Amino acid sequence: MRQILTTMPMRLALAVVLVGLLSGCQYRGGSLMHPQIKSIAVGRIENTTREPQLEGLFKAKLADTIMTDGSLTLVPLEEADTILTATIRSIDFSALAATKQRDETAAQDKKDEYQTSLYRATVTVDVTVTVPGKETPLVSARTIKGVGDFNKLPDQQIARRAAYDLALRDAAVKAVAEVTEAW
Repeated sequence: MRQILTTMPMRLALAVVLVGLLSGCQYRGGSLMHPQIKSIAVGRIENTTREPQLEGLFKAKLADTIMTDGSLTLVPLEEADTILTATIRSIDFSALAATKQRDETAAQDKKDEYQTSLYRATVTVDVTVTVPGKETPLVSARTIKGVGDFNKLPDQQIARRAAYDLALRDAAVKAVAEVTEAW
């Protein structure tokens, strides 16, 4: 009798596992991209900011992100199923964190003095994906915000350049995700 009790729960558990495996949702991995779209080209990048190097940097970041993502093949404009175009609307800098600093005068007056130690660059980009020969966009204009944090360095221009790179990379990752997951 003991053998039947131990095998019956085991049989029941095995049956539940088999039913669960056979009737589960048909999840699958891989790209979410539309199956008819295989390639993309990075088209015109317009820059409306006062920073002249942003369009070249963003175009390079987009190309790198498309190749890394793997959902689409990056090809020249003439061979592309789709073309990604973008407009860089703005890039803003803001103070993100401050640290306590005490110089001699503050120490004598027993005051605390705070100085910004971490900054954030935020880039705003509008991204559109079109199919060559069609008027209506495949993916209508989407506004993307990329952020990059940087600390105070002795050379502020080097720190700003590093922030540009981080913010544009973040925007490129979000832009490619919008394109490949727009379905």
